[in-house]
Amino acid sequence: DRRKQVMQEEKRRGKRLFGGLMSTLSQTSNTSQQQKRRQEIERRQQDRMQKQMAEDDQRRSERLEKLRAVRMADQIVFEEQVMKKKHEKRLAMARFLRTRAEPAIFYLPWRTTAAQKDTIEDQMQQAKIANDKEAEQFKARRQRHIERYGPPTRQRSVTPDEPAAARAPEGESPPQSPRHGSADKPQVQERRASSDGHKGHHDELGGDLEEAEEDMVIY
Repeated sequence: DRRKQVMQEEKRRGKRLFGGLMSTLSQTSNTSQQQKRRQEIERRQQDRMQKQMAEDDQRRSERLEKLRAVRMADQIVFEEQVMKKKHEKRLAMARFLRTRAEPAIFYLPWRTTAAQKDTIEDQMQQAKIANDKEAEQFKARRQRHIERYGPPTRQRSVTPDEPAAARAPEGESPPQSPRHGSADKPQVQERRASSDGHKGHHDELGGDLEEAEEDMVIY
């Protein structure tokens, strides 16, 4: 009997050991599966992040390319504005005489002589010819630019060769010629300044003072 009891006890112990071993193996298998699932989830997240980054980079590149195309198309508009300002400055400076010494000083006499008027007229004519020549060259360059980059998205500015009345805002008269407009304006300013400067003498002496003829110098 005792022998049977010992054998039964060994069998039970063997069963316990086998059950413990099977339980350990089952836990190890579950842990391995969980680890695999975790790794799979992490891999999917990594793939999704990489895909999102690639899409973001692609969209950013497309936006930059579109922006660059728009800027290149609008570049001709800015160049046209620069040319317009250059032409306006050239015409404005042509209304004045300049010294031969350097640095040159632009000035407008209080009263211009016939020779000085002829010089101003020649300067105006040369400035207009130069502006017209540059405007024609710009038209050809603008056409080539549009053919390469497409039409600009910005509104085209008024070209210098268009009539002055079209460029002037409503209610304003176009600029006058240097014989009438530019020569008269400095005279009014000089007379006003001279009148203010001699006002005290006029009141004290009770008579009118004759204004001196002076030149207006532009530095």
